[in-house]
Amino acid sequence: MRKTIGLIMCALCVAICLVGCESDSTEFDEYNSNIEVMQVESTNESGEKIIIRTLSALPNIEGKKINDIGDNYFIEATNDVIVNLPEYIGKAISIQGFVSQDEAKNGDISYSVYRQTPGCCGNDGTAGLDIVCIDDYPQIGTWVKATGIVEEDPFKEKNPVIYVAKIEECEITVPFVTN
Repeated sequence: MRKTIGLIMCALCVAICLVGCESDSTEFDEYNSNIEVMQVESTNESGEKIIIRTLSALPNIEGKKINDIGDNYFIEATNDVIVNLPEYIGKAISIQGFVSQDEAKNGDISYSVYRQTPGCCGNDGTAGLDIVCIDDYPQIGTWVKATGIVEEDPFKEKNPVIYVAKIEECEITVPFVTN
C-alpha cells in the first residue's frame, strides 16, 4: 500500500514538473516594431531648452498577449526586464505606477513608471521602467497603467523602454513594494 502511494506521488510530481505552471512572465507574442523615437525640442518652466522624446507612431498591441507587471514581484519583474532585455524586446508589457520625469544635464527629458521600494535610508528606493509616449505625458506623480512594446532605448544603451500604445490613469493599488 505504501509503495503504491509512493509511486502515485512520484508520478504526480513528475507530471507537474513536465507540464509546468502557466506563467505570463515568460510567454509572449512576437511583435516587430518599425517605430522610431524622435527628439523634439521644447522649453521647460524656467525657459530652458529641453528635449522631449516622442514616438513616430503608436505601437499596435491589439490581440497581443500582454505580460502584466502587477503588484506581486514588481521589483523582480522590472529587474528581469532590465537584466534580460534581449528576451523582452518586441514583447507587449503592462506596468502600473507613478509617472516620474528625469532631466539629464544635456536637457534630455525621460519619463518612467515606477513604485517606491526600500532603499538605503528607509523608503527612498524606486523600481520601474522608462516609457515613451506619442502624445502628451501624464502629470508627474499620477498613478497610471502603461501598456506597450519593450524596446532597447536608442539613447541609453542596454536600457529598456516601453513604447506606450495606451496609458491611462487608474486607482492606486500598491505604491510601496518590497519584492
